[in-house]
Amino acid sequence: MLYNILDADSAKQTLNEVFQRTNSTEIGYKPWPSAGQYLGSDMLKFRCRHITTCDDGGNSFRKLGILTPKDVLANQDIPLASFIEQHTGIRYKDHHFYHGKNKLSQVCVSSIKLEDGGDNRVNAFLNGGGKLGEYDGYDQRPEIIFNCAADAGMHLSEILNIEKRWQKRHKPYAITFDVSFIKVYSIAGYYEGDEFEEDEIDFFTIMQRLMELALKVSSGKSVDKIPITLVENYTVPPDDIVSITPLSE
Repeated sequence: MLYNILDADSAKQTLNEVFQRTNSTEIGYKPWPSAGQYLGSDMLKFRCRHITTCDDGGNSFRKLGILTPKDVLANQDIPLASFIEQHTGIRYKDHHFYHGKNKLSQVCVSSIKLEDGGDNRVNAFLNGGGKLGEYDGYDQRPEIIFNCAADAGMHLSEILNIEKRWQKRHKPYAITFDVSFIKVYSIAGYYEGDEFEEDEIDFFTIMQRLMELALKVSSGKSVDKIPITLVENYTVPPDDIVSITPLSE
C-alpha cells in the first residue's frame, strides 16, 4: 500500500484504499493484516517530497538518487561538495572532516552532525505545497551550506553571502519519491523510530494517527508541514524517485 498525502486528492485515494481493504469507514479498524508483515517487507510505502536546489534540471538526482549529507560532502564530483570546500574549506574524506588541511574534532563539526552516531539522514516532507516560500528557505539553499560555513568559523554576513552565490546559480526543485516504512526513522509528531523499537507505541497506533492525518488533508483542512526523516545513512535510489519538478512561483 502507498500512503500518499501530498495533496487532498492523493489523501482521498489513500483513505479509499484503506476502506476497501477493511470494508469499514472506521479509521483504525483492522486496516492491516499484521504489523510484522509490513515491518518485514516493502508492502507499506510513503510518498514524500524532498526540497533541494540544482543547476542541471535534476539530472544529478536521476543518476545518483538523493544522497545523505555525508555522501554529498565525500564526493567532490558533486557540485555542492566542491562549492562548500571552495567557499568554506570544509570537506569530508576518509571518514573525517577537514578544514583545509586540518582534521576537525567531533566538537568542531557539531552543527554538521555527521560524525559517528550523528544525524546523517535524508529529510523530506510528508504533505503539501510546492510553491516558493512554503518551505522556510530550504527551497532556496541547502542547510548544509550554513552548517559548514558556521563550523568554519564564519560570521553570519559571510554565510549569507555564500548562500546568495549558490542561489544565483541554482533553482529550487521538489523531488518526489517513495520509501518503505522500514526505511523511515521519524514522522514529526506521529512516529519516532526509537519509540517503536522500545515498544512505547505500536504499529496500529501509528497507522491510526496517520489515517487521521490523511482524513484532515483529504477534507482540505490546513495542516502544518510534516517533516519525515529516513534511517541513518540511507540513500534514496534513483529508481524510487517518482518525479523531479521545479517549484513554481
